[in-house]
Amino acid sequence: MAQHSYLSVTVLALLALLGLYAASLAFGVVGLPSGSVISGLWATTGLLVGSGAVLVLTRQQDRRGQRLLQQYGKELNFGRQAINAHTIVNVSERTGEIIEVNENFTRLFGYSADEVLGHELSFIYENGEEDPVFQEMMSCSLAGTGWTGEQRLRTKDGAAVYTQCTMMPLFDEDGQHSRNITLRTDVTASRRAEADHYLTVVLEELKDEVFIYDTDEHVITYMNAAARRRTGWEDGARGGRRIDEAISDIDPGVFAEHIAPLTNGRDSIVRLECRDDAHALEVATQRITAPGGKPLYVSVIRDITERRAVEKAKLDMVSTVSHELRAPLTSIKGSLRMLQSGALGTFEGRANTVIEIAARNSERLLLVLNDILDLDKIRAKQMDFTRESMTLGPLLQSAIDMNSGYGEEHGVRFRLDDPTSDARIMGNADRLMQVLTNLMSNAAKFSPQDGEVRVGLRDQGDVWQIFVRDSGPGIAESDRPRVFDTFAQLKPADGRPRSGTGLGLAICKSIVERHEGEIDFVSQIGHGTEFRVDLPKAAGPERNLTLERLAS
Repeated sequence: MAQHSYLSVTVLALLALLGLYAASLAFGVVGLPSGSVISGLWATTGLLVGSGAVLVLTRQQDRRGQRLLQQYGKELNFGRQAINAHTIVNVSERTGEIIEVNENFTRLFGYSADEVLGHELSFIYENGEEDPVFQEMMSCSLAGTGWTGEQRLRTKDGAAVYTQCTMMPLFDEDGQHSRNITLRTDVTASRRAEADHYLTVVLEELKDEVFIYDTDEHVITYMNAAARRRTGWEDGARGGRRIDEAISDIDPGVFAEHIAPLTNGRDSIVRLECRDDAHALEVATQRITAPGGKPLYVSVIRDITERRAVEKAKLDMVSTVSHELRAPLTSIKGSLRMLQSGALGTFEGRANTVIEIAARNSERLLLVLNDILDLDKIRAKQMDFTRESMTLGPLLQSAIDMNSGYGEEHGVRFRLDDPTSDARIMGNADRLMQVLTNLMSNAAKFSPQDGEVRVGLRDQGDVWQIFVRDSGPGIAESDRPRVFDTFAQLKPADGRPRSGTGLGLAICKSIVERHEGEIDFVSQIGHGTEFRVDLPKAAGPERNLTLERLAS
C-alpha cells in the first residue's frame, strides 16, 4: 500500500511538470510563437494538466493528513483513557484551589466532585495546611516548578492512604504559570504489605508469645514463633483454635472476665496472671482495629516463672529476718513509749527530741515488718479472710477518721464524697481497711501541700467501685506493669523521692483479689492519679463466707 501511494504521487508529480512545460512552450519559453493557435493549445493543455495534477496531489496529501490527525487523535484519546483508568488526577490553581478531578480521585478519597471543587487541596493531607509535605508542594507551585514523591493522605472517613505523586506546572499562551496538574498512583496496598511483612518479622523474633484473635469467637488468626513453640501448634494445627485453649490451666469464663473491661471500653489494656503446667504466665491483652476496620484482640503472654521465683526467694529471706526482728523491735518500741510517758522520769530539751525521733522511727520500722509478714501470711493462705455482709459507706468514713492525722502530717485533707447508703458487699472490714489505709497514705504522700485527696463510691453495675483520687505528679504509663509488684519502687514523675517499702500496693492487690475484686488506676502526668477498687455487690441474705474454703 505504501509503495502504491508512492507511485501515485510520483505520476502526479510528473504530470504536473509536463503541464508546466507545455505552458512554458505556449508562452515562448521554449521558442514557439506566442500568438499561434498551437501555443494557445499548448498553454491551455499545460495549465489544465498541471493544475489537475497539483489539485489531485494536494487532495491526496490532505487525505493523508486527515488520516494522520485522526490517528493522532485516537492515540491521544487512548492515552487520556489510560491515565483516567489508572491514575488519580486533579487540576488546581497555582494557589492550591481544585478546579477539576477525575473519578479515581473521588473514588479514592470518598468525596463527590461538588465537595472538593473550589476548595484548597490541603484537606486530603493529615495535618491540613500545616502539613509539611503540602507546604513543600505549595512552595514548588508558587515557584512554578514540579514536585515528585510519596505522600500519606487521608480519606473522608479518616483512613490513611499512600500515593506516589507527581505535580507538574501548566503554562498559558503567554508563558505564565497558571495551573498545576497532579497525577497520583495509589500504593497503599504495597505499603501495607511491606509494613505487615516488617511487623511479622519483628513479632516472630520476640521472646514473648503473641496471639491475635477475633473479638467474637476468640479464634486465633496469628501466633508468633514463641507461641507456636510452647503450644506445639504449627500453622496447620492452629486452625479453629481459641485463645483460652493456648493456656491449659485457664477457664474460658475466667478469660472472658479478663477481657470484659476491653469490651465495654473501660480499660485500654488488661492483665491476668495464671499458670500453664509448671510455668507462671502474665497475659496482657489489648483491643486493636485492623486496617479494614475489623476489631481484634492481641494478647502477649510472658513467662514470669523466674521473676516469681526471685520474688519468692526475696520474700522468704525478708520474712525470716522480719520474724527475728519483730520481737526485739516491739520491746524497743514499748520502752521508748514508757520513756515518753514520764514513768521513768522526765526528759527535757534535746533528750526528749531524741526519744521522740527514736519512737517515731521504731513505729515506722514496725509497720514495714508488719507489711512483710502480712504479705507472707496472704501468700501462705494463713490470713483471716472471713467475709460478712457489710456496707461500704461507714467503712470509708472510718478510713477518713483514722487517716486524718497522717494527712495533716503531709499537709493534705481527706474529703469523702457522699457515699451511697446501700452499697452492700460481702467483705472483711479489717482487710478492706488495710487496703484503704495503704491507698490513702500513698495519695497523701504524693499530693502537694494543701492538697486534697477525694475518697468515694461509684455504682458500676455488678460492682461497687471505691476510688481514692489525688492531685499528685501522676504515674507514667510505662510504669504500669510494675505498680503492683512486690518491692516496686517507681521513680515519681516529679523526681521527688518518697519513703516506702514497695509492698503496700502488692498487699492491696492480694486482698482485693481474695474478695473476688479488681484493683487498677488511671493517671495523667501532672494531674494526679485515681486508684479504683471494684468489689462485687452482695446478693441474697446476709451470710458468712471464707474465701479459703471456696478456693479449696
